[in-house]
Amino acid sequence: MDGGSSPKGEASTILDMTDLVDAIEDSGELKTTGKARIVRRGALSIDKLKLVLGEHLEA
Repeated sequence: MDGGSSPKGEASTILDMTDLVDAIEDSGELKTTGKARIVRRGALSIDKLKLVLGEHLEA
């Protein structure tokens, strides 16, 4: 995914999210398993990524 040029000229943050899998459990709840991996650090800080991905961000 490409969001275009960065206003500050910083590189884009690139994540590999191919390990993440969503599944609906018998209870009807959504369960996500796997980890997202940072391929290239860029404009998005690790703290911001953790806010969205939580435990699914590979350390």
